[in-house]
Amino acid sequence: MSDNPMHAGHRPPVRMGRPGDLLFSFRDAKHRQIDCELRDHDPYGVEAQFLIDREFYLSRRFETRALAEQCARSSASTSRMATTENPHLADVFDTMLPALDREGLRYWVYGGVGVAGAVGKFFRINRDVDIYVNGEEPFGRAQHVLSSLCESRRPWHIRQFQRLPNGRPKFELWIGAGIEDERLSVVPVYETPNGIEYKGAKPPITFTSTALVQETRNLGAFTFPTPPSDVLKAILWSLLHERPKLLERGKRRDDAQHLFTAEEFAALATSVARVPRSK
Repeated sequence: MSDNPMHAGHRPPVRMGRPGDLLFSFRDAKHRQIDCELRDHDPYGVEAQFLIDREFYLSRRFETRALAEQCARSSASTSRMATTENPHLADVFDTMLPALDREGLRYWVYGGVGVAGAVGKFFRINRDVDIYVNGEEPFGRAQHVLSSLCESRRPWHIRQFQRLPNGRPKFELWIGAGIEDERLSVVPVYETPNGIEYKGAKPPITFTSTALVQETRNLGAFTFPTPPSDVLKAILWSLLHERPKLLERGKRRDDAQHLFTAEEFAALATSVARVPRSK
């Protein structure tokens, strides 16, 4: 085959990703290989990139290499400590959610921890806890309460997100600057004439008032309210149709396999397979 790029049939050499500088490597509680590499993007900072079994997982860019190393090692410490009992979530259940309870704020745990509560056990590492509150007024109060809590517990801090195009706000509480230091995510749901509306990135899901029923769950030392299982299923069903690749592997597939019956999971997989994939 000709090396001349003007000749028919010429194939340019495959472009290989530039490897980073390995900062550390270990196996986590699920026996996965966790690597952290640093990539210098001078003058635009240093990227800390985490890989699981040599496949990209997440990354974050920092102004200096020293800060990247500090935050990456902090995240690694959390990952080593984390087990399927999720002791790193103790701050959420012992401090953050009780602060909302004291103010009379009602909330519902959903997402991965909500699923674990519904099935009666932790079955994977859950990095954070997702909750929703009923309406924007409680959402604002929750943010105020947790912001005040952060003032006395530096480096805890609130991260405010831009509203989605549908108007839904979101904030998160982080306990530090590490890549895995997110602990609590808060969004509102909305009461409408047609029911309770949960707004994701795509068209909203509308539930009956059962979305505001609190079912008490107990997982080891953690006790918390979730919506009924049917609501948890509907939220996860919607998410997997918004982002079909999440069902191929990883934590959302784990959640679905535990939450849905075998027949329901088969129907979910068939339905998700019909979703057009973006090119």
